[in-house]
Amino acid sequence: MIRKFFFGFLIVFAAWFMPVNAAISKSFDHKDFLFEMENSSEHMYAQCIKKYNDYLYQHPNDIAVYIEKCKFIQLAQYDEYSDSNPNQDAFDSCTAFLAATYPNEPAVLIFQTSYLWGEELENVIHRAEKSISINPLKWSKENLAEIYIAISDYYYWETDYQEAYNYYISAINQEVKHKLALQYAKILVELDRDQEALEVLIAVADSTKKPWELTETAGLLLQLRAYSAALEAYRLIDSIDSTFNNNLELANSLEGIGEFDAARSYLIADTNKTWGKNAALLNLLKHDIKYQSGERCITTYNEYRNLGFKMDPIGLYRLKIFFLHPFLPITLRDILSILSLFLIVGLLALIPSIWILPVYFIGHHWNFVEKNKAFTTVWGLKAFWFVSAGYLLATLFSVFIDPETIYGHINSSYYMAELTEIQNAAMVLVFIFAFAVFGFSALYKKNFVILLSSLWPLRKSILTGIGILLLYRIAISIYVKIGMLTFNVSLDEIASFTNILLSSEEEIFSVINSYGKLTGLLIFCLLVPVYEEIIFRGVILESCQRYINFNTGNIIQAFLFATIHMNLFLFPVFFLFGIVTGILKRRSGGLLAGIVFHVFNNLLSLSVFMFK
Repeated sequence: MIRKFFFGFLIVFAAWFMPVNAAISKSFDHKDFLFEMENSSEHMYAQCIKKYNDYLYQHPNDIAVYIEKCKFIQLAQYDEYSDSNPNQDAFDSCTAFLAATYPNEPAVLIFQTSYLWGEELENVIHRAEKSISINPLKWSKENLAEIYIAISDYYYWETDYQEAYNYYISAINQEVKHKLALQYAKILVELDRDQEALEVLIAVADSTKKPWELTETAGLLLQLRAYSAALEAYRLIDSIDSTFNNNLELANSLEGIGEFDAARSYLIADTNKTWGKNAALLNLLKHDIKYQSGERCITTYNEYRNLGFKMDPIGLYRLKIFFLHPFLPITLRDILSILSLFLIVGLLALIPSIWILPVYFIGHHWNFVEKNKAFTTVWGLKAFWFVSAGYLLATLFSVFIDPETIYGHINSSYYMAELTEIQNAAMVLVFIFAFAVFGFSALYKKNFVILLSSLWPLRKSILTGIGILLLYRIAISIYVKIGMLTFNVSLDEIASFTNILLSSEEEIFSVINSYGKLTGLLIFCLLVPVYEEIIFRGVILESCQRYINFNTGNIIQAFLFATIHMNLFLFPVFFLFGIVTGILKRRSGGLLAGIVFHVFNNLLSLSVFMFK
């Protein structure tokens, strides 16, 4: 410690007597002073500031040194743990002087982009662009590249990736070296230009020796499923500084190239750590379920369950193992967990009573049953209960893909990893197919004529469905436009028309990216519209009409239809959708007109999404 302090003192002492000349500004690097400040005292900080001040007193127009002084104040005693700077007031004063004295100086504007955000950052960007247009010769190629990268970074964090790309290309046009930068690869990934991003990332991994940059690079390579390249990056990180490596990501890379045993060894290494043992054991369990033998699965599962009942409270992981390896021994605690699951299923089956029993009692209390004797329907409230329970059970079935999605809500301390794109797509498909099974099962022993229109000819059903859809789209476009102007936000921020497909944009993208565009079209534009019309405008609407009048029943089915889409801003849009298709069902005497309406609506929405 004494030796380090004495060495630091010698540096400051030597710098004190350093001759001042025209080239001295180049020696004032805040990074050099940060090295001196390590394990130093307040006195040394004051000495360094005094050296800056003495030089600037003699050279008041040396902007580069003034910026270095501000950077030094910003970072010298910054506390990463509390995310605070004890010299914040001095830093604010330093930067305020720079901004007031040199408001349009390129170097100052570039520096301001490094610590400002929000409206202040926007103002700096506007000033920089104005300065470039008025006095372009004042900006060197290097400065132009830096400011364009800063602007690109601003748009990147605003999720305007196309604009971020445009500015980054402007930076590359000034200095081509920026073409091989991690930030450029990130933008390309967000724009789904995977091949270009891959080329940049491989170049970054080959050229950089910075562990943090290599870690981000490896993570992006993993995201692009370039497992071999990601593994090479992780191995390079390990040779530089193994503390930067993430064993889970390393294991994912090895899984991608089929090295399952090697991947498992890294996951086991994580379980030996004193912290994060729950998450580490869960990662090992998920790996074993997917790639290892039954014996390894059950051994890891038992070790994981030894952490407590809440690790698998309803036995979802144990059931996954059972389906893969049905002859493994089952313990009492396994049986108790599975019994808990059956209890949950029973509760889900009872929940629809909340909205079905009122329909029954209101119908009898107000004598609607007598009034509706003339109305004949093939469905009753039992069918209403069946499809309602089917929605809840389909949601539960989709959770089997990754139980973390439900356990994370049950237990706040539970480890929740981000779902991969394939997992997300699988969950969406399991839900859709499970709900579709309940929907089509409602047609069992029923006359399939219900799917057609008994009061309208085929041509009228199709043309009317399309015509009403056009009017509907105009109406909801006006509603969304008013909402955008009222709340002063973009369409992407408040809603997406793709939500009309019952899935979020991310879910639709995951299905298309994992299983192809044709699969996406068949599922979202054919399967979903048909079974939803059967369930909502068929089963629910008709079963309600046995007990209450059409208008009330139509409101109930439209309300439930809007509710399951879980989008507050677009609730009126979905509600209107349900009302319109309910009226089409009544006027046409069948579901065909509503199905046409629904199919073309989803087709239009998905086409816009895929084009975008």
